[in-house]
Order: sequence, then C-alpha cells, then structure tokens
Amino acid sequence: MLEPEERQRLRSGLSTIQKTWIAFFLAPIVYAIISHIVSNVASEMAAFEDHLGIMAGVLAAMSVIHFFTVRRMRKRILAEREHQGSHRSIATLLRAAEVYDSNSAVRRYFDATIISSALFEAVGIYGFIIYILSGSFAALYGFIIPAMIAMLMVRPRYDELERLAIDMRNSTPET
Repeated sequence: MLEPEERQRLRSGLSTIQKTWIAFFLAPIVYAIISHIVSNVASEMAAFEDHLGIMAGVLAAMSVIHFFTVRRMRKRILAEREHQGSHRSIATLLRAAEVYDSNSAVRRYFDATIISSALFEAVGIYGFIIYILSGSFAALYGFIIPAMIAMLMVRPRYDELERLAIDMRNSTPET
C-alpha cells in the first residue's frame, strides 16, 4: 500500500493529467462546432472531390494505425524501468503540481496520457480535414466519434496510476 503522503502526490498529479486530458477530449467537439459554423464555406470548397477519396482513405488508414498502436505504446511507456526523455513543458506542469521527479509514476502516466490523447485527437483532426474538403458531416463524425470513444477508454484513472506507482516502487531495488 501507499503512504497517505504518496497518495496525495498521486491525486495532485492526476488532477493535472485530467485537466490536460479534458482539453484533448474537448478538441474534437470544437472541430464539430467550427464545422457547423463554416458549413456554407465548406460546400464551396468541394472542388477537391477528385482527390477526396484518396485523402479520406489515407486518413482512415492512419486512424486505424493510431487505434491499434496506442494501447501497445501506452503499455510500453508505463512499463519502462527507467523513463527517459526531455519533456520540459510536461516537467514544468508537473512541478507546478509538486509531483515531478524523473522516474515518478505521475510522469510516466502523464506521458502515456498525452501521447495517447494526442494520437486520438489527430483522428478527430483528420475528420475535420475531410469535412473541410468535402462538406460531409458524416465524414466528420465518422472520425470524431470513434476518436472520442477511444479517448474515453484511455482516460486518466486514479486506480491505474496507483497500480503503476506500486509496481514501480516494488520493482525499484532497495539500497
């Protein structure tokens, strides 16, 4: 079990992670709102229809790759023994929450959440691009809805962060 002080640090770190995740999660909704606002302009841009099928196919393929690789990548990030990398902006956010150190569970969890969310948000961006080129709301929501569902599946959860912290503590050799 974790000490009360450790639990508080995890909760503080998780709060920062959740705020960041919410921003990623809400972004596709913003794309949909913008799409509805500019719907008249988008219909005039349908001149790209000749290349739209190719573009949609490429973006759909990239989306499928994101969906299949995020889970695997997340597990690798969370399982690393020595987490390395220079994410200064992430470090700054976590220092503000007073939970940062180079091998902390919060840092690993933050990295995994940011990367997963960014890849799924990219799927929403693909839908937005297809919408701008085609004016098709079906295409827009065909990308945004699966992206948001996927983001919900990898949302930050305390139990997962706590399990990671315990696993990291148990795997650290005592001196």
